[in-house]
Amino acid sequence: MTDEEIQKAIAAYYALVTFLDSPVCVVLTALREAGLTENIRILYLDDHGDSAGEHGLFFKSTMNEGSVRIPLIAAGPGIPCAKGIIN
Repeated sequence: MTDEEIQKAIAAYYALVTFLDSPVCVVLTALREAGLTENIRILYLDDHGDSAGEHGLFFKSTMNEGSVRIPLIAAGPGIPCAKGIIN
């Protein structure tokens, strides 16, 4: 792959991640506006990522950290890092 193709592939991957993550703010805002943030816990997880060029790879069939780590965000009452995220 050329440097330009690599840059485009990485940009497309990050655009996809942003597109898929952006509705989370919509849901959190709706929960806050409905006054439900004190009564709900949120778990947001995703599938493992794409290598996004790490080690020169662009797919999910390796056991490298970038393609096997599963993102998880937890927020809500009793979850220490939640303050300011949904409140």
